[in-house]
Amino acid sequence: AKAEAAKARLGPVAHMPGGTEVDLDAVAPDNIDLDSVQDKAWRRPEADVSDYFNYGFTEETWRWYCKRQKELRQEQHRMQAGDASAQQAAAGG
Repeated sequence: AKAEAAKARLGPVAHMPGGTEVDLDAVAPDNIDLDSVQDKAWRRPEADVSDYFNYGFTEETWRWYCKRQKELRQEQHRMQAGDASAQQAAAGG
């Protein structure tokens, strides 16, 4: 119910810094690609980076975090594929 209320206030599209729009009814992206953001407002001299990045992230640490998340997801996918193959082999398939 809270998520629906937040969506109602935001509308169907959320406008992100730099002109990026996220469709709130679509599947959420894994990560926001910083290279696709045209206006990197957090780089402006008067900008407060914490207005754009949460939890102490910076542009550099966000890139590292996204890279690491991608690696972890790929590893998890490989492990799940391996588990499925092992189960299939055990079942005689």
